[in-house]
Amino acid sequence: SMLVGVFITALTIANLQQLVTSLDASRLRFQREMEIMKKFLRYRLVPAGLQKRIATFFDHQWDVLKGEDEQKFLLELPQSLQQQVTNFMCRDIIASLSILRKANTSLLNALVECTEMNTY
Repeated sequence: SMLVGVFITALTIANLQQLVTSLDASRLRFQREMEIMKKFLRYRLVPAGLQKRIATFFDHQWDVLKGEDEQKFLLELPQSLQQQVTNFMCRDIIASLSILRKANTSLLNALVECTEMNTY
C-alpha cells in the first residue's frame, strides 16, 4: 500500500508539472516574439519612444487576450455571426460619428467589415 501511495504522489506531481508547463508555453512564445520584435526595431533604428509604445501595445494585448487570437475565433464563426459580433464591438464608434447616424444598415455593415479592432 505504501508503494501505491508513492506511485499516486509521483503521478500527481507529474500532472501538476505538465499543467504548469502548458500554462507557461504560451507566455514563453510571447516572450520570444517580443525579443524578435525588439531586435528588429533596434536593427531598423526605430526611435526609443516608438519602441516603448509598440512594446506597451503588445504587453496590453497579452494582458487582455493571454496569447489568444480574436480574429481566429471570429473566423471560425459563420459569416452572419461574425457580422453580428463585429457590429456589436463597433457600435459605440459608429454611433459617435454623427454623419453615420442616419446611414442604412448595408452601409454600416460594409464599414464595419473594413474595421480592425485594436486598443492602444
